[in-house]
Amino acid sequence: MDTWMLAHTGQRVTDYDLCEIFSGAYQKEATIEKATKGFKSFEIYSLNQDIFSDEDYAPAHVTEQRNKCLVTLVKYLTVTLH
Repeated sequence: MDTWMLAHTGQRVTDYDLCEIFSGAYQKEATIEKATKGFKSFEIYSLNQDIFSDEDYAPAHVTEQRNKCLVTLVKYLTVTLH
């Protein structure tokens, strides 16, 4: 931040400037090791991909179905407009 302020004397720090400043610092300091330690300190452990079975996702399949009314309407409009 000090470097930015010296390079931009008299200018106000905008949201965009702040993001740029933070991004540079974050990229230098963020590591997988630090993230893992942070999660473990809150007792959040690595992802277990086998924790859910296919049956657990079954309710989501309902929302993946195409809306029949919408499909019918689109077909009707396509035929009517052409």
